Parts: sequence; C-alpha cells; structure tokens
Amino acid sequence: MSDFQYYVPTKVYFGNGSLEKLATMDLPGKKAMICMTEGVRQYAGKIVELLEQNGVSSVIFDQVQPNPNSTGVMKAVALAQENGVDFLIGLGGGSSVDTAKAAAVVMANGGDVWEYMGGMTGKLKPVKRALPVVAISTTSGTGTEVNPFAVITKEETCEKIDLSSEAVYPAISIIDPTLQMTIPTALTACQGMDVLFHSAEGYIANCATPISNLYALESIKLVARYLPRAVKDGSDLEAREGMCLANLYAGIVESTSASTSEHAIGHSLGAMHTSTPHGMALCLVCVECFKYYARYVPQLLADMAEAVGYPKTPESFVEFLEDLLEQVGLARIDYTQWGITPERAEEYARNSYEVTQVLHDSDIHPMPLEDCVGIIEKSLARAVNKEE
Repeated sequence: MSDFQYYVPTKVYFGNGSLEKLATMDLPGKKAMICMTEGVRQYAGKIVELLEQNGVSSVIFDQVQPNPNSTGVMKAVALAQENGVDFLIGLGGGSSVDTAKAAAVVMANGGDVWEYMGGMTGKLKPVKRALPVVAISTTSGTGTEVNPFAVITKEETCEKIDLSSEAVYPAISIIDPTLQMTIPTALTACQGMDVLFHSAEGYIANCATPISNLYALESIKLVARYLPRAVKDGSDLEAREGMCLANLYAGIVESTSASTSEHAIGHSLGAMHTSTPHGMALCLVCVECFKYYARYVPQLLADMAEAVGYPKTPESFVEFLEDLLEQVGLARIDYTQWGITPERAEEYARNSYEVTQVLHDSDIHPMPLEDCVGIIEKSLARAVNKEE
C-alpha cells in the first residue's frame, strides 16, 4: 500500500434546515460578499437576514455566470474591495462557490486571478492565503464545497482550468437538501452525473488512495440509487439528501485523488464553447471514455459495476452508464445547440492537453492524442446516431 495524505479541513453543516445555523454559527468575519446567480435570488433575502441575526453585514454580487470566467471574478473582486468585505459566501452551485473562492484568492494576494492559474497563459503564482469562504450549496454536482479547487475560464484563449491551493478549501460548507427541491430536471440530471464522474474517475486515477476509494464507491452507490429518483420527482427529499451526500463524498474524492482525461475533454468542450453545461459535456463523452478505460483498468471498472449491483465485469460498468443516462434523460444530447462540431474533434483534443495536461497525467494508462481524438469523434457520432 502506497503512502498517502488526507487533508480536508472544511467544517460541514449537513442536513435539512442546516441553513438556519447561519444565524448562530461562528463565522470567519463581520462583512460578507454573497456571490450568486440570479437563479438563486429567492434565497438571498433569507441569507441576508440570517447574517444580520449573527451580527454580520453583507453585499450581494449577482453577476456570476454558469461557466465563471476571469472577467467575472475580477468584477467580484472590485465590488468586494469597494465594500471592505472580510469573507465571501458562495450561494448556489459550483459557479457561485468557485467565483467566491477565486475572488478570495485575489483579495488576499492582489493582482489578477489568471496570475494564479496554470494552463497555457497562467503564471502559477503561489497562493499564500485566501479570504475565508462559506459555501452554501443549492445543487449537487461539483463537490466544490469540500475541495481545494476553483474552475475558471479565460474566454479569450479558450482555457478552462482549476485554480488549486489548500488555501481555497471553504472554511465552512452548509449543505441543506431542502434548498435543492426546486432544481430543474435537466440541471439535476447533468450535475448528478458530474458527481458520478468525479467519483468514478477518482477511483481509477493513478493517485487514488484507500480513503478516496472508500468515498468513491459509496458516492457511486448513492448516485445509482438516488439520481433517477431526484430526476423523476424533484420534491423527493430522501433522493435530494442522497445526492447531497453523494456530492459531499465526491468532493472528498476530488480532494484526495483526481479527475482524469474524461474531465480534460469535458473542460475543453466547455472552454471552446462556453455555453456548454459542464455535466452535459461529460455525458457526451463518458461512454466512449469508459470503454477506453475498460481496456486498461478492467478490474477497477469491474469493482464499480459490482458496487451498483451489476455483474463484476468492466463491460457491465459501461452498461450501467448507458442505463443511467437513459434513466435521467441524457442518452440523447443535441450538442449542436452549443456550437460543438465533429469537424473540430482534433482541436478539442489538443486543447485538452495544452490546458489540462494535469488531468491526462492522472490516467493510469496514458491516453495518446490520437486516442483522445477518436474518443471525441466516436462520442459525437454516437450522439448523432441516437438522435436519428
């Protein structure tokens, strides 16, 4: 058994009604900026009220975009600096929390957010510290509530990549399943699949540990059990609780293992076509990616198949993926609505290596460029065939 480290310092408040604890918990400051999209406006007033009960004032930044970009982060920084905030709140899904995390880095260290990124044009400037962040989840998808990453896009250069640092872990995460009861069906489905991919990729990554594997298998089981129910009936509170827990576990997997080439491809599609929902991009390529993985890590796929009650074979895990996509309504995806085209398959593949080589490097068996191109071509052809 190889050596490993385990460090996930976020304090988590999990459970129905846990948002109410915001009024009494020890918060990391006295003036907060709430980063959010317009889609969660219905919760803003309640959170401002709870903060006031706790002696904390606040200001709202409501310009978070679905795929947060560097320009948006710097707008958030400007508002935070103008108002003298001493901690940030990410209210919503991964986009809101990641915007808060990235802004917290710039607030504490200065400069432009892209100086702290890698990829093609980032400078990988060391992150010495960050303002504290409180994550309040309204979706189950990214695991950002308990991981040290903020995914940001630089649209001018088609780069979508993680800002990564231990300083980026949220200080506090509030995971209240009752906040997720009204998530639209399509969003529930594609974000729930992202939970699955974080865990499945983490299980087959070359840096997986006994700790990450434990959480990964439990997360995969929970997704298999509860995602179809949450998609079928968004008001199914038990299903929402199950997906919240699956997402929490997946975030710990991300913190203790890694995503792989599937995520590299997904980020590339999102970087080059910024309106593409991240979960949708992953669903487009997942079957062909895991068919590829089955050739090189068959035992690991067999383990995951067994965990969800399928025969213990690598092919069965691929079958499980196909079945789950059908159940949640994502087996047929019209990718042309985001501008994705099969003719650019090689561009997408090359971008994935140029920007997120680190994710390709997490594969147990290195994926050559030509194989990556083939996966994208087969995935897009597969989607067209299903539509027909």
